[in-house]
Amino acid sequence: MFGKTKWYISGAVSSDPNFREKFAKAEAELKGRGYKVINPVKGEKDGKPWQYYMKKDIKKLLKCDGIFLLPDWKTSEGACLEYMIAKSLGFYISRLDS
Repeated sequence: MFGKTKWYISGAVSSDPNFREKFAKAEAELKGRGYKVINPVKGEKDGKPWQYYMKKDIKKLLKCDGIFLLPDWKTSEGACLEYMIAKSLGFYISRLDS
């Protein structure tokens, strides 16, 4: 049903030292299910202010049709913001519980 939908992965980054691995695992799992996926942390370098990444990530989110929320998304200010934007714009919303 959602195979042609482009999905954005959202979850905690700042509070998780293993965020890259977590996002990569989610990306691989979702692509394995046949989804088109945007992994916002892929290819990003560390060291910039939070606001810099959020501005880039929101642009990426707006190119998608849905958002996949990782289990820790509620602990992240950025992921909560992404969720609010996606919900307000009528995106598909799903949780990835692994």
